[in-house]
Amino acid sequence: MDYQEPITPKTVHIRYSSDFRRKGGQTFLAANGIEPAKENPAEFPIAGGVALKQLPQGWRFSEPKFYHKGTAKQYNPPNDGSCAICMQYETMRDKFKPAIKRLMLAPAHALDEKELAELIGFIPNYKDKSEFALHSASTKDLAGKRVLIVEGKNIAINKKFYWLYVSDPDVGFGTYTKIWFVATAEAWERHKEEAIKSIHSIEFR
Repeated sequence: MDYQEPITPKTVHIRYSSDFRRKGGQTFLAANGIEPAKENPAEFPIAGGVALKQLPQGWRFSEPKFYHKGTAKQYNPPNDGSCAICMQYETMRDKFKPAIKRLMLAPAHALDEKELAELIGFIPNYKDKSEFALHSASTKDLAGKRVLIVEGKNIAINKKFYWLYVSDPDVGFGTYTKIWFVATAEAWERHKEEAIKSIHSIEFR
């Protein structure tokens, strides 16, 4: 037998396509014990094929602290943990698919009470007025796609939220990307304008 040099293991970095991400790539990786890649500061923030073309000046990737630790991406101002822009790619629960489909295919509008009731459990902490104060909920068009925007306050933790949800027929409404701004009352006033401008800079890939 011919002598062969031992094989030295190498780390291979794989760049998954946006199609792979939209069709549940994150779920596949998690189910197979594969840790998602760390954020590359040279790339736009991206989750499920939805990217932010810009972040507020000086904001940087950090370890998630505002919910969904482990799968969410979080960006904070320098040395400031009072607010964050977060991104997450999720599988859509079957019970919400019909409601989301109707919302995304209907003309842009403010949600009525019946539509909101169908989203209890989808909008975080939207259960009763003692826990969550809803300020607004509507659909609109951004970057050529319909999105759902919800703004409110979680009374229990005294933080304000601005959520943007994206899901479309390309994935059969089977997945969605959620991008949100969360902040204390003081940080909300200080950073809301630049944070929402960043969230609205979405680009589809």
